[in-house]
Amino acid sequence: MLSWLTATALSSIALQASLFAVGAYHWPDPQLEYADKLLFGDAFLSQLAVNCAPRDKTTVAAQWLRIAYHDMSTHNVDDGTGGLDASIVYELERPENIGLGMLTSVGEFILFTSPVASLADIIAMGAVMGVAACGGPVVPYRAGRINATVAGPPGVPEPHQDLSSHAESFRRQGFTESEMIALVACGHTLGGVRREDFPGTIHDTSVDLMTFDSTIQFDNLVVTEYLSGTTKNPLVVGPNTTTNSDFRIFSSDGNITMQSIAPPDSFSKTCSSLIERMINTVPKDVILSEVVEPIQYKIGDTRLFPANDGSFTLSTSLRLLSRNEQRKVTLFWNDRQGSVCGDIGCSVQPVSSRAATITYLAHMRGISEGVDYSFSAKINMTSSISKFWFEIDERDGSDVTVVDNGGSGFVIDQDTVLLDLGRSKRLPNTFTSFNLVVAVRGDASAQVFVMTYEPSADTNNVSPKMKTIQLALDTRFPPTAGFTFFSGNASSGMTFFDVHGVVGDDIFTQTFVDASIIIV
Repeated sequence: MLSWLTATALSSIALQASLFAVGAYHWPDPQLEYADKLLFGDAFLSQLAVNCAPRDKTTVAAQWLRIAYHDMSTHNVDDGTGGLDASIVYELERPENIGLGMLTSVGEFILFTSPVASLADIIAMGAVMGVAACGGPVVPYRAGRINATVAGPPGVPEPHQDLSSHAESFRRQGFTESEMIALVACGHTLGGVRREDFPGTIHDTSVDLMTFDSTIQFDNLVVTEYLSGTTKNPLVVGPNTTTNSDFRIFSSDGNITMQSIAPPDSFSKTCSSLIERMINTVPKDVILSEVVEPIQYKIGDTRLFPANDGSFTLSTSLRLLSRNEQRKVTLFWNDRQGSVCGDIGCSVQPVSSRAATITYLAHMRGISEGVDYSFSAKINMTSSISKFWFEIDERDGSDVTVVDNGGSGFVIDQDTVLLDLGRSKRLPNTFTSFNLVVAVRGDASAQVFVMTYEPSADTNNVSPKMKTIQLALDTRFPPTAGFTFFSGNASSGMTFFDVHGVVGDDIFTQTFVDASIIIV
């Protein structure tokens, strides 16, 4: 049984999410929901780069955009191998990948991986966040990259190489010579050259870093200063002509491309398109999702569990991307048997509402605020629940909006093996260790397992830790309304987990549970 669980749990979610493109949002969709969380609704990762945050005498954004390109550069358009696949973690010792920011960025990104977001996905997301954080365009993001398990071939152009070598590197990556010129300009509007990394380029020992243009922002000055002859870009006017690679690239077509992207709008649109192509350059067998848009009606983590009074509690939430103090939001549900609620549904109002966290990427998409409505519904345990939905009345004369998952409702597919939010706890004096309690209907001989996902914190071994924990019958909790309770401790660092229960000949699961919902 344990081998079956290992084969079909958290790792399978990630595989399925990566192999199939995501269309219109239909709950549950862990991959799209997690991407929405990081891009538009959770500031923890994006906050590191916000306002073009400085670091190491450059910016976080410059480091994040650089690692994305360097990771992608292993792509070979001739055979479809390589691309943005996180192989960079095996390539950091190469001279082409020199730089303090590489290791720092990997260390940040691995903490945000999940069963449905690979390290390669987070690297791509970092490029999107970094560009926007410095005033650049919002580059469209797609999910579904698969991590490489070995290094890719060398392929990052280096400053000392000649123009033909650079052109061939970019051709192999899938870019024309004109696109090479523009992509280098787009990349070099951020950051600069550190003397420690390239002493052959910067000879002045009093200078630690020379920027590519006169601002740290994502703007067209890298182009206009080059064209006007005022640039101080060390790869254009550096004292070592051998490493003046930007000059050779920019001037290679008689400045035609540089002149075409000099206007601010042209620069922004061109860079958005090329950076999008860059982060979407993946091995040929990887299929990316549709572009991730902010989810208009987002369902939060939804859990059904037995209360102490012999009823079920349904805990869920709904995020809306606008605020209206007069708005009325109602949760409805149908029972499983049709004996209590029937077609008209039972209903409750939210127990609370609060301002939703909105990132700067959401603001740049025209979303200024949002609201999370939290619900806790008491449900008859005998008749149970089959599905739920919401109705939204703005109370402004407009029609009531029914949010029902495209007509199917938000289905509760089983009520036999349930993570018990009321009895699960964080362990004393800790934030990231848990005592997990699972309620099982009617069978004390059931086998109950939890599979945990813990992101690595080690840049030398970025693979997550995935553990299977067998839960034991817990006599602290007497049987309640036909349910028995199983529990076990999950160690520090777990961020997501799956619950699996074998009851008789049947197998029941709850997948992609966010550990942060256990708040007590």
